[in-house]
Amino acid sequence: MLLQVELQERKSAIYRSFLERESVASVVGALLLLGLGAALIVAMFTHTVTTEVVTNSFLLVLGYFFGQATTRGFRGGGVDRADGQGEQPDRPQKL
Repeated sequence: MLLQVELQERKSAIYRSFLERESVASVVGALLLLGLGAALIVAMFTHTVTTEVVTNSFLLVLGYFFGQATTRGFRGGGVDRADGQGEQPDRPQKL
């Protein structure tokens, strides 16, 4: 019994650490993307016509992930620190 409790505590610590690193929206979006992608692939090979809702929701979730990747990878100008003193982009001087 004690071993099962310790095992459950370890599993919950792993889940908690994963959820601290990734947002729940990213996890749910990834599951939706995999499910919708699988549905589209199966429909393609079985020659089944998919509805516009399925196709558009796949593209919407895919766009969400590309937007997140762009936001995370962007290190350009703008304020990105808590004190409001972020790097400002170099602006060309007017002559």
